[in-house]
Order: sequence, then C-alpha cells, then structure tokens
Amino acid sequence: MSQARLALLGATGAVGRALLQAMAELALPMASLRVFASAASAGEGVALGRRELDIEDTAEFVPADFDLVFHAASEAVDPVAAAALAAGCRVIDLGGRIHGAEHVHAPLASMLAVLLRGLPADVDHLTVTAMLPVVAAGRHGVDELAQQTMALFNQKSYEREVFDRQVAFNLIPQVGKIGPDGCSDSERALQESLGLLLPQQAGLSVTVVQAPVFFGHSLSVEIELREAASATVLAKALADAGMEWTDMNPEGMVATPMDVLGQDRLLASRLRVHGRRISLWLTGDGLRMMAREAVRHAG
Repeated sequence: MSQARLALLGATGAVGRALLQAMAELALPMASLRVFASAASAGEGVALGRRELDIEDTAEFVPADFDLVFHAASEAVDPVAAAALAAGCRVIDLGGRIHGAEHVHAPLASMLAVLLRGLPADVDHLTVTAMLPVVAAGRHGVDELAQQTMALFNQKSYEREVFDRQVAFNLIPQVGKIGPDGCSDSERALQESLGLLLPQQAGLSVTVVQAPVFFGHSLSVEIELREAASATVLAKALADAGMEWTDMNPEGMVATPMDVLGQDRLLASRLRVHGRRISLWLTGDGLRMMAREAVRHAG
C-alpha cells in the first residue's frame, strides 16, 4: 500500500474534504495522491494535513496513472469511477453506486452498525427516525442554510437551489424523491444498508428528515428485541461496542450534534427499556466516521 498511487474524485465536496482529513490523521501510506474536482475548481488548493494539493480537472483523469481511487464525487462523475474500475484500479465508492467497487457504510448506517453490533439479543423490529445535517447535501447545502438564516434574520428574500423547501428554522420530512412504496430515496438507501446488518426476518421502518443543523447526524431509535434485557445490561453491552453514554450519571446531559463535531465519538442518551422494547438517541459526526472507515479500509 505504501507504493500505491492514489486519486480522490470529488476533492472539494464535504465527503472529499473529510477523506483528506482522515488520510492525514490516520497517516494513510501512499506513493502519491492527486485530487480531482470540476473544471471550476481546477487550480485551487486543498489541504492534506500541512500540505496543500493542487486540484486537477476531472476531465484530465487517466485511470492508468493510479492504483487506488476514492470516489467521493456526485453521480455525474460515476462514469469516471466506473472506467477506473474497468481499467483495473481498486475503487472505494463512498456513494455506493458503482457496481463491483468497494463500498463503506454511509454515515447513518455506520452509526447504526455500531449499535446493532452491541445489542445482546437479536432484533425483531427496528424503527429509525434520522435527522440529517445539511452537510449531507454537500458544501452547497451548508451555504444554503447559512444564506437562508442570514436572509430571514434580516427580513430579506432568498433563493432555494439545494432544498425544495425552506431549510432554515424548519424540518423537511422528505430527502430525495418519493417512490411508489412511499419511501424517499434516502430512506430506501438506508433500508438497503440496514438489511445487510439485520437478521433476515427482522422488520424495519425508516424515516429520514432534513434538519436545520450544519453538521452531526442524529437518530431516534426504537428496537424490539427477541429477548428482554435490562437497562444495565444494554448500557454496558453498547458501551463495550463503542458507544459513549452521556446521561448515565446525575451530572450527565443528553447528547447533541454540537457535542461530536470533529470527533470520533458516537454518543448515546435517553435509554428507555420496556421489556423487549428499547428506545434511545444517538448522535455522531457521521461524515467523519464514514471517511475514517474508508481510509482504514484502504489500508
């Protein structure tokens, strides 16, 4: 791996920048790294730790120049990543769209994988309500929330480009197009990911909501287990799996997205147990978790 020639597609997006940060923090070994984005960004720089890398136009990408490609770009760049895979490159696809590429869990699925791994009994039914930060829509999503917030405070008009509805000071219970089954694109994608993590006969209900927060993914989770477990047993099992409880002592407080920015912690709070049914709240920097998983996978 230390002699691998790496490429990053989508270097200017939120996922691409999270990947660069993870590469630097985890000291990913490499022979070289070149970063690509749209023609509009070509010639600009992005940081890899203390180094600055020059962004190249994706149109200039040549698969033969690379051994490993991180695909963190939009669907428009999928043909480029697919061509790299066909040419023999190893491709890690963070969007999960390229058939035959290596995939990692998306942010919400990454968080839920930790939870499911730690449960002391199998799941009969899982109900998830996920609160997405605007960074899930990329840098432009962050910009739109900031612009709308300022415009509303100053009683000025604003334009919508990323979100179909006002996102500032609002909740949007639809992320992506609604299909014939009543599920949105984001809900269907999460269901598919969770289907690989759950027992075959387990029931699953998912709702994804666009929240007016910049960073940090949050989840309200209800689980029906096949066997009852006490709150004490559950709390310890989930802590052993990597979750950190924030309100298990009198001085504790509930977990919020602000508590996890730029950190690897998966915070949990509000544990309630009623026989085989448990409820809890999770929050984590899902984008950071996904990026670090991709870098570890590459190594």
